[in-house]
Amino acid sequence: MELWLGHQIAYCTIWRAIHRLGYTHKQLSKPARERNENDRLNFIAHMSQYSPLQLLI
Repeated sequence: MELWLGHQIAYCTIWRAIHRLGYTHKQLSKPARERNENDRLNFIAHMSQYSPLQLLI
């Protein structure tokens, strides 16, 4: 910004301006610690016996 405008602009000033324009950001989250790979695979195996149409009803 300094190269374009000739003076420095604080990061928080830019952030507030972007926020006022309605832009947002999605915060990333870490995978759940309690996730169990075996349970997940069992669930996938169980659910794969159904057709997609059966899941919608």
